[in-house]
Amino acid sequence: MWHTEESGEPPGCSRFDKLRLASFRVPGRGGPRVITAFIYPDLLPGSAFAWSGGDFVQAVDTLHVRPSDTPSAIPVNAVTWLRLFLGGDGASAGIVRALAPFSGGYALTSVYRTASSVHADKVEFAAGMAESSALPETPGSALFQVNLFSDPASKIALENEVIDVERRRLLERRIARTQRTLRMIARSTDMRSGISRMLASRVGGGYAYCNESVKATIIYRMSVEDASVRVGAGPAIRQDQLYAVDWGHTG
Repeated sequence: MWHTEESGEPPGCSRFDKLRLASFRVPGRGGPRVITAFIYPDLLPGSAFAWSGGDFVQAVDTLHVRPSDTPSAIPVNAVTWLRLFLGGDGASAGIVRALAPFSGGYALTSVYRTASSVHADKVEFAAGMAESSALPETPGSALFQVNLFSDPASKIALENEVIDVERRRLLERRIARTQRTLRMIARSTDMRSGISRMLASRVGGGYAYCNESVKATIIYRMSVEDASVRVGAGPAIRQDQLYAVDWGHTG
């Protein structure tokens, strides 16, 4: 799983001077565990990307939606914090159903490991609506998300999405570039290197993977046997920061 954390901000106004990760010890079914999250100073942990050891990782994309007119609407970052807190013990779709309706819109992608397999799923949610999808087990399959609803003709998109035509066009171009790149990477025996090169690309200008608004990137690899994570600072902040962990064989 890879993710670029991008946050365009007005000149002279930034919430970041460097990449910051925070770790928390939380109770779990098998005993205490440590979760680690990229931190926004004004949001709950889990609203960007975060993981729990070698067993769970999540990433979030903000969706452009109409402002909520429901006084009791829950901020969407409450969902991503709860999903992170529960890790593999929770289910994204169930959390969304329990907390709706929402103020804002997110697409939450989660990857988690059981004793015999690795699973990935995604839920897009806004207002009182949600759409879920799962990564197929067919080799070479992918789940991919930008800051658009996956299906522009879906009910959740038609009733909630608000985005100008030019931004939509640029995001759709990123989707097309990524799909072409993934087809090439899938033919390689070293997908992580291919994804690393993709994240360093400046093709696409302000919507390139390595554009001036990128705060951080994460590449997380998980299998039944092991897992690893690499987090690096983006062009928007210092370039010399790198965080990497490998979790060995678990069998």
